[in-house]
Order: sequence, then C-alpha cells, then structure tokens
Amino acid sequence: MHRLLPICLIAATLSVSWMARANPGSKPAAGPGAPTAATKPLDHADELFEQAVTAYDAGRFADAEAKLAQAWAIKRTHDIAGNLGVVELKLGKYPEAATHLAWALQHFPPTEADQARQGFQRDAAKARAQSGTLHIQVSVAGADVSVNGLSVGTSPLAEDIYIAPGNANVVARLDGYMLAQQAVEVAKGEARDVSLSLVLSGGKPKGRSLVPVVVLGGAAGAALVTGIVLLVRGAAKRGDARTGYEAITNAHHSCVDNAANYDASCPALNDTALSAGTFHNAGVGVLVGAGALAAGAAAYFLWPASTPTKPSALRILPTTSTTSAGLLFSGSF
Repeated sequence: MHRLLPICLIAATLSVSWMARANPGSKPAAGPGAPTAATKPLDHADELFEQAVTAYDAGRFADAEAKLAQAWAIKRTHDIAGNLGVVELKLGKYPEAATHLAWALQHFPPTEADQARQGFQRDAAKARAQSGTLHIQVSVAGADVSVNGLSVGTSPLAEDIYIAPGNANVVARLDGYMLAQQAVEVAKGEARDVSLSLVLSGGKPKGRSLVPVVVLGGAAGAALVTGIVLLVRGAAKRGDARTGYEAITNAHHSCVDNAANYDASCPALNDTALSAGTFHNAGVGVLVGAGALAAGAAAYFLWPASTPTKPSALRILPTTSTTSAGLLFSGSF
C-alpha cells in the first residue's frame, strides 16, 4: 500500500468511482504507528500515483495510464495494479485491464475494504467479457512462453493469459528442446486450453523404414545363392575339362596345335576349361557383392536415423553366358 493515507483511500475506492471520497476535502486520521509524510517521504512510485490521480481528474486518461504504468514498473502493489486496470478498461484496453485487475485481486490484502475488492471484481469481469482467455500448459518447466510474439512468462504459468479476440499463436522455447507451438482462435469472452509438449532436440530417433533393409538383405541373399551356384558350376566344368584331358592323355593324344596326335575334342575341352575359370571368377565376385550388400543393410539399420527418403524399386537378376556370369541390378537411385 502507498504510504500516504489519502492515496490509500483513493486506491480503495477508485474501482467504484475514481477520486470518490467519503468526505471531500477531509483527511483520514492516521492510526497508531501509521506512516506519515513527516516520517516517510513519498517515493517516486507514490508521486507518479498522485500525478495519475490529477490526470484522471482532468480527463486525461491516457496520461493517467502512463503515470500508473511507470509506477507499476517501479513498485508492484495491488492498488497500482487495480487502478491501472480501471484506467485501461476506461480506454478500451480490455486484455491489459483484465491482466492487471486479476493481479490486483490475487494480491488484495485482507485488511482492505470489501467495497474496493468488489469494485475490482466487477471491472475484471467486464474486461474478461471483452477479451479471450488462454489457459496455457507446457510439458517442461522453465520454457519461455510467448503469444503472438510477445513473451507472457515462463512455464509453468500460474495465471491465465488475456488476449484480444481472434487468432493467436502460442509458442514455447527452451534450450535443448525443439520449439513447440499451437495456433488457436478465441472468441470474445471465451476461454481456451492450450497444451504444448516440448521434445528434446537430440531425442529418440524417428523410426526408420525397414524397406531398404529388406531390399538390401534380399539382394545380399540372392547374390549369395547366385555366387554359390556360379562356383559350383565352375567347379563342375573344371572337373569335366580335367576328365577330358585325362582321357586324351590316356589315349596318347595331344592338344598341341599341328601335332600328329592332335585330338579333335581339344577345342571343346578348351572352351570348357575357359568357362570354368569364368564361372569361378564370377562366383567370387558375386559373393563379394553379397557381403557388401549385407554390410550396407547392417549399416543402414545401425546408423543414426536421418530424414527418410522414398525407397527406390530395386531388381536383381542373375545372368550367365558361356564366357561370363554375374548379377544385373536395375532400378532408380
């Protein structure tokens, strides 16, 4: 409360009628131990309060608001907040009036006159009826909360937030967390609940698609089977070639060109031996590719998740000929 008793009287009755005094021109008596101008000089907030009263009496409501706002910045008391809310209501600044009147009622001393409390309550109800009310809850304490770009406090917010009717963008920010926001539309006299959930910026990775793992794993399996088939076929051809050469040797024939005992089956055996080497080399290469594909599948699965991309269609076709063999990969990458 302000130190000067006349000002206390003004503050107590202002919500009913600004400057309405019980006995104009008279000065209430100070009770035992009450501070007086002789023992407690006016501070700057009290001076601003008196100037606001003078401005209000002169009909200069904007000046009265400015003086009370300055006093509020210096010292937060229920009478400054309440009277500031009354002037703001007079000026049609309903959300601001509702905010200051709510603060005044929350901090209203039990020793103050009930008439002043009731006046503040009536004015607060008028201001709320022309404003939108937001009940804001944030999942993490300590976050800076803003509405339409203006900071309204730090979570948890114990008080309601009053705004002009219409659209509102509610944002919560906290270091180490991703920004959380919600757009709401509130009508005149309406109250809306807003819940914001903050998520750690380095939190749990998003679930990744299993399609690439399946594709790479399938390709690795197909390559493994193909490589084994190629090695088996190469070994079979090598065995056929060895058996043929042994038969030629046992028949005392030769595969040396232009030799008198040159065997007519030599060209076919030479082709068989050549294709045996080709199949063997292709089998080894395909098995190496199978290992690479398996390693790729494992790396994708174990590597930290990143932004998912649309999986591409991948086709694997084994191909062989008399001189070559391998896997044909097709698709868009």
